[in-house]
Amino acid sequence: MSYDDILSQGHANPEHMRYELHRVWVVRGVLKEGERHVYKTRELFIDEDSWQTVYADHYDNRDVLWRTTHINTINMYDLPGIGGRTALYYDLISRDYMAASLFNEEGGVPKMNHEVKQLSYFTPNNLRKLGMR
Repeated sequence: MSYDDILSQGHANPEHMRYELHRVWVVRGVLKEGERHVYKTRELFIDEDSWQTVYADHYDNRDVLWRTTHINTINMYDLPGIGGRTALYYDLISRDYMAASLFNEEGGVPKMNHEVKQLSYFTPNNLRKLGMR
């Protein structure tokens, strides 16, 4: 399926989305008094079975729903477990959206555990070398 089929104007094409009824935990974060942040309130909807955040709502300082996020999940048999796939970020005021982590035209399913790292990979010095500023 091509990106042109998936990404319609204004939102992802609902014909290519799969929705299931799942129980979720709702975690609400409210900005502390006296602190500054672009969002005053955020609500995360965490799937009870996989512990993946599947939706998030972001409210501005007027308590108006400003942005929302939808993260598709996929059963990743090489883990094994559930992992995030395409993430859709919607700005409800500007009516724009962005899709991240699309793999449909890249050929094959992304592999998570294809290269086992040695413990030395995770040392502070090596991670500092790998980092970008």
